[in-house]
Amino acid sequence: MMRRTTMGFMVATMVLGAGIAVGEEAASVTAVTAQPTRVAMFKNGVGVVESRIELPARAGMYDLSPAPEALYGSFWVTWDQGQGLTIDGIKLTGAGAGDGLPVGCASSLAEVLGMCVGRRVELLIDKQWIEAEILSVGAGATPIGPREIPLERAGSTRPNIASWPGRVLTFRDDQGVRVLPVQQVEQVRFRDEGGDTSMKPSFGQSVLRFDVREVPRKSEPREMGVAMHYLARGIAWSPSYLVDVTEPEKARFTANVVVVNDLMDLRDVEVELVAGYPNLPYAGASSMLSPFPLDALMAQLRDTDRRESSPMLANQVMLQQRAGGYAEHDMAGWSMPEPLQPATPGEQAEDLYYYKLGKITLERGERGYYPLIDAHAPYEHLYTWDVPDLIDHESYQDRLAEQPQIVWHAIKLTNFSEQPWTTAAALVVADGRLLGQGMVAYTPTGGTTELKVTEALNVKATMQEREISRQRNAASFYGHPYDLVTIEGELEMTNFKSEPVTVRVSKLLTGSVPNKPDQAEMVQLPVGLRGINGRVKLTWRVEVAPRGKQAMKLIYRYDVYVRV
Repeated sequence: MMRRTTMGFMVATMVLGAGIAVGEEAASVTAVTAQPTRVAMFKNGVGVVESRIELPARAGMYDLSPAPEALYGSFWVTWDQGQGLTIDGIKLTGAGAGDGLPVGCASSLAEVLGMCVGRRVELLIDKQWIEAEILSVGAGATPIGPREIPLERAGSTRPNIASWPGRVLTFRDDQGVRVLPVQQVEQVRFRDEGGDTSMKPSFGQSVLRFDVREVPRKSEPREMGVAMHYLARGIAWSPSYLVDVTEPEKARFTANVVVVNDLMDLRDVEVELVAGYPNLPYAGASSMLSPFPLDALMAQLRDTDRRESSPMLANQVMLQQRAGGYAEHDMAGWSMPEPLQPATPGEQAEDLYYYKLGKITLERGERGYYPLIDAHAPYEHLYTWDVPDLIDHESYQDRLAEQPQIVWHAIKLTNFSEQPWTTAAALVVADGRLLGQGMVAYTPTGGTTELKVTEALNVKATMQEREISRQRNAASFYGHPYDLVTIEGELEMTNFKSEPVTVRVSKLLTGSVPNKPDQAEMVQLPVGLRGINGRVKLTWRVEVAPRGKQAMKLIYRYDVYVRV
């Protein structure tokens, strides 16, 4: 029988440091657990969590511990209707401060700070001692309380807060609430508190309490399911590609993914991997339904407002390492799986794509390695030479022309699979040997991408420019006289490979090109509003003869104004 579910709008009361009630209320409080049923994760460490609680067929108080660590504005609760029960209220409370952690268990200053949340200490910052109350220590702006410090490994009791990148410290001193990078703290000094060297936080493990009452109806109440939906930090996925170009014109394109789980235990949970760039401006701020002090929560929101346009919040390439098992194999023995494996199914949702990984089991602190894509992709070899602009503002950088010019060997891949390729690092191999590593940009179905492989050492390239004319005082701009200089450039390529190669040559230059060079495409680029000279990009696509028989030369000419 299908259950009907409606959204309940809750007024959440935050009670910090409160213990479970005693007496009659304590007798009516029942502990419950939440089982995650579905997780959709992004690459930036944020996941969408759906979990479910099954409540018995009676009214009362039900405690969920630990409470979900939701991000700002993302926590929603729904429950089954028509069961003879409803939820009157939800509040966050505490289960007692618990035992302190000894200073000796910390392996870094950052860990000590994480254990001092809620305590007044003295900090040495910029060679000055200040007295402050530690409010939170977090990765980015996400606070980490003593009970939420990630462990070094499964089963470990030692915190591993030092491994979090971009940690920030939120504290209150006589100047107000401040947020600083953890690395700015040089020392921590404790007051004399009777020899107590343990760090006791001002709150213990948080508890989410549900107040459930009966709804008048003819039949007896039945069990009621409660669903929670929220964003949380601590879970991410990192894809990597292996491109085998052993066969001419047809590459074997394989993708695997590493799931990094520092969030919660996943047991037979449906998992989706999200590719795209969602707008998550509050991914660095905790929900107001959290045990952290209000000042710390408000500081997170202010910090988020300042960083809203930062690319670190975008769903960009994260954790680009390939699976560790690859490093244990001899490169000469690299091989592709046979035969082709079925691709992981997925669905398009507006501008995002959801890869369906299926049900997985992965404990908190574990990493999982899973296949994602296994397909063929047509490809072609491509050589590229990006020639630098020798004019920097009004200065001529002739030293750039004297530097060795690099021609890159790349491959151009076409995605004819039913799934897009998300941005990730790619290893290119042939006949079991490594050729190079590059980056595959996001490529939709039917699209193409270029993957840089290695320097083409057998394709030599040189460039030179020379001044061929100069008109003195040719123009005046903003009250300053300018000469008009005409420059001619020559690009030369020699191919020592046994077969001809096609090279795409791109040349940026400052000035104007009166006559488009032969075989070149010319694009006028935008410049600043007060710019004197224009910006032009010239592109050639030419074939260079093999075995060094005939060098390919490209000639161009441009005019540039130079201030006298």
